[in-house]
Amino acid sequence: WIITEPVILTEPADLGHVIVLPGGSLTVRDLAEPGLRMSGHIWVLGDGWARLENSVVQFMSVYHGQYSLVGIDHARIEVIGCDYRVPNGVQHALMVAGEARMLVEDTDFGDVQLLSAHDASLEARRLTGNFEILVQDDSTMVLEDIPRIPDEGTIWVWVEFPAGSEAEYTPPMPGMIDHWSFPPPGSTGISQTATVDRCEALLWPMLVREDSSVVLR
Repeated sequence: WIITEPVILTEPADLGHVIVLPGGSLTVRDLAEPGLRMSGHIWVLGDGWARLENSVVQFMSVYHGQYSLVGIDHARIEVIGCDYRVPNGVQHALMVAGEARMLVEDTDFGDVQLLSAHDASLEARRLTGNFEILVQDDSTMVLEDIPRIPDEGTIWVWVEFPAGSEAEYTPPMPGMIDHWSFPPPGSTGISQTATVDRCEALLWPMLVREDSSVVLR
């Protein structure tokens, strides 16, 4: 389905691939069970935008990485107040790249990835679920109040030390993190930013690129 104009869905639907092009928009609002059942990607391109609001959203992937929710270029995506599911329990990503922006708030998940790349930004607040976070290139990631219900979620954040960067890095211990930010003080050659406030952290992995210099303390 190619969307080039405003589209509003207020009734449950089963869809394949959805591509929102410049000038188009997709609003999914107040969809009860079975909600929006996606047997395909949702891609938002150019200056298109998508908003999933107060709805059951199901991506029916059957293998890791099969379907995803992606914004690129200057796209805008919002996921607000949803019950967001991947029933088969396989890997699924919400991703922004280019200069796209994504806002995810007050939504219940299972196990998913949140990924930002290039100059994009992703803000996630008051979620439940387990989140693998990947922050790449010059992107921005903001994570707050995950999980919003105690014992109903964790995060683990992959940060990147790009080629030519230098840093001394001391990741926090796993557990509740009141506040944490990246890059580390005194580092050079790192343009990405990530902040974590009031989140339960499980792991602190990292991507250390060739020709970078990282001292762990």
